[in-house]
Amino acid sequence: MQLGSIEAVVAAVREDGRAEVEQIERDVAAAIARVREEDARLPVVVADAEARLGAARRQARDRLAAEDWADHEAAIRDREAWIAHVVEEGERRLGGLDLVTARSDLVRLAREALDCLPDQPLEVLVPPLFADVADLVRSGTSKTVARVTPSAGCAGGCVAQTVDGRVRLDNTYRDRRRRFEPIWRARVGEMFGEDVAGAADVARCTDVARAVQASGSER
Repeated sequence: MQLGSIEAVVAAVREDGRAEVEQIERDVAAAIARVREEDARLPVVVADAEARLGAARRQARDRLAAEDWADHEAAIRDREAWIAHVVEEGERRLGGLDLVTARSDLVRLAREALDCLPDQPLEVLVPPLFADVADLVRSGTSKTVARVTPSAGCAGGCVAQTVDGRVRLDNTYRDRRRRFEPIWRARVGEMFGEDVAGAADVARCTDVARAVQASGSER
């Protein structure tokens, strides 16, 4: 058997080695492909998946609830600030009533207060500016009005009481605001959310505040 030259033998060995390496590379690539395919068919199992999913859902609900509550609180603050502005403007307008209207309001409030007191000599405390309303007050009630007394404590409205001071009804604007707060807050609150940016709307709101503060006899 003739093997040929050394160079030919070396070349043949190299060729065989290269072919073997290529076959090994092909076998390895095929094995890797098979493993990847098998892994793709296997289900993915995450430890505590349900617990984690439940916790994430709770966190999302809690976050949404917190955002809703924050929005609710902001809306309440806006509403309260708006109502406070309306009341402040209403009180300012009450303080600026012309004398004829203010006197008419005072007489009406005095009669209303007197009607709530027992049948005995009574006294009505009024703002010093309206000390002359005694005859008007007496003419509109069946109660005995012993005296009408100017009082610096009555900035608006009046106070009616028995002459001995044992029974008393404060019918000033300040006390009526406290006494009828559920009524006027409900009425003014109904207007919140409407477009009240214009001057006409602000005037309308403050007129409501004035009407509520002077509304006891409407019941």
